[in-house]
Amino acid sequence: MTTLTLLVFLLLLARQAASSPSAPTPSSAPAPTPPLLSPAAPTPAVVPAAYHPPPWPQVVPAGLPPFPGPGWTPDEPPGPGVVSRAWALLSQLWSAGAGTFKTEQTSGRWITYRATPMGAKKGVVAYRLKNPPSSTDLTQA
Repeated sequence: MTTLTLLVFLLLLARQAASSPSAPTPSSAPAPTPPLLSPAAPTPAVVPAAYHPPPWPQVVPAGLPPFPGPGWTPDEPPGPGVVSRAWALLSQLWSAGAGTFKTEQTSGRWITYRATPMGAKKGVVAYRLKNPPSSTDLTQA
């Protein structure tokens, strides 16, 4: 009788397995695979809306006054585009040390960014032209 009972039990199990839908249990379900990113479509970087980088490489016109000098004044208060660009240049400027500067056009104005110590912290100070020349006054270098 033991063999007969075992056979009936196995038949009942087989019948129950055939009648119930086979849905995977949460522990046995395979993890979903993340979508693959195509190298042709990189993930865009998060850039503040106010910052629109100029086309690169940028040519600084020969007609700008030398920096540092009386032709430049601190850009106070700096606009959102200048603040964003200063943050972006922080590590690049400081990699060459305090006093390193870079002049470029930001938000339609010529700005010079200089690595400047601010107490114990490393900062970037933005200077703008004191008297911006008209576009015809500047020549390409």
